Amino acid sequence: MADKAESTFEQLNKIDVSDHLDTKRFKSKRTNKEYRYDYLSWMWAWQILKGVDIDATKEFTQFPEYDRQNGKLTGRNVDYMKTPEGTYVECTVTIKGHSESETLSVMDYFNNAEKNPDIMQINKTKQRCFVKACALQGLGLDVYKGEDLSSNSSGHNNNKNGTQRNSRATATNQQNSGNQKAGREKKERVTSLITSYADFLNQEPHKVLVTLLNSFATSWDKMTNNSADKIIKFVIEKGRESQQ
Repeated sequence: MADKAESTFEQLNKIDVSDHLDTKRFKSKRTNKEYRYDYLSWMWAWQILKGVDIDATKEFTQFPEYDRQNGKLTGRNVDYMKTPEGTYVECTVTIKGHSESETLSVMDYFNNAEKNPDIMQINKTKQRCFVKACALQGLGLDVYKGEDLSSNSSGHNNNKNGTQRNSRATATNQQNSGNQKAGREKKERVTSLITSYADFLNQEPHKVLVTLLNSFATSWDKMTNNSADKIIKFVIEKGRESQQ
């Protein structure tokens, strides 16, 4: 029996994208740990798609434009949708006749939905959305598989949210879960927000981190889920206040 022909997804999925990632790094001087956030270059992704299928296309969904003052249609179509909750774009990538679509919200440095983004923010979101649509086709999918992992992490936290997954968990168990030490994913969320917050304050991230840890009477190693949630909430609220 002849071997089954390799699918386009399998062909794209086996491509090593590691040499084509744009990387943002943050190193904590307190713990000496390095955190890495990887983004696949959209230009390289487009080059690869065209190499596999010269007729490959990308298309951004067009939405009717509304006048912000009177809420009426302007008669134009634009490649983004503004809603009271935020703005998003949608990209469809077609290769060898197969289409995959992905949507992505325009977000600020604090990962909050941007309700009134400028054209540059929208353009950057379009390119990131395109790369995510490419991932649905197989290219660079592993990059998003590891979104919740730090560069120096190995394995998974098998106990993460275990109490919440148990439908019969009691209020006491939920409280105990909150008192457990914050896991890798929670700490990465804290790190990401504090890095952006430090940029806004024009201060070094590790100093901002130490100040907040002291304010909430905890340390990086002893931080619990509850204290991590409080820090996250505090930084997000400060980010929103800065935009008012």
